[in-house]
Amino acid sequence: MTRRDLFRLAGTVALLAGCGGGEGGARRSASAPAPDVGVLNRALDLENTAIAAYAAGTDLMRGEVLRLGRRLLAQEREHAAALRRAIKRLGGIPHEPKSAAEYARSFPRLRDQHDALRFAVDLESMAVRLYEESLPKLTSPELRRASAAILTNEAEHISALLGAQGGPQAPAAFVTGLA
Repeated sequence: MTRRDLFRLAGTVALLAGCGGGEGGARRSASAPAPDVGVLNRALDLENTAIAAYAAGTDLMRGEVLRLGRRLLAQEREHAAALRRAIKRLGGIPHEPKSAAEYARSFPRLRDQHDALRFAVDLESMAVRLYEESLPKLTSPELRRASAAILTNEAEHISALLGAQGGPQAPAAFVTGLA
């Protein structure tokens, strides 16, 4: 993946996370706590992006890496489903995912398993940062617990993906680091 691909990815994820799916823009119910619904919908947008990325990436994976990709895809789908349920419980409207073609246009070119794994690590890293930044914004302890659980799982995904690339699974003391 080139630097250009990484910048494109970062811009795409920022755009996708900000815009949501379907009819455009953040949506909320008048009775729903706007901050929680907005935070959860941004997480849902990123989960939907990860689902599309894993679906595209598994076409390039083989053997144990393919099994890992499928397992992580299933877990991302569970995260998205949990977020949709939470948004609905708050009276909000969950963002709909974009089409596979829309996601594919914004992804870097994935030529092989290595590219797919690197892209997955990048998305998982963005997810860890998003969930970490979201924790203090959520008003409910239940939502913070669920978000922290997903954050932990996303960090586990990074570790498994790094191992699948043949690298150290815990390359640093902190996933996002502290300055």
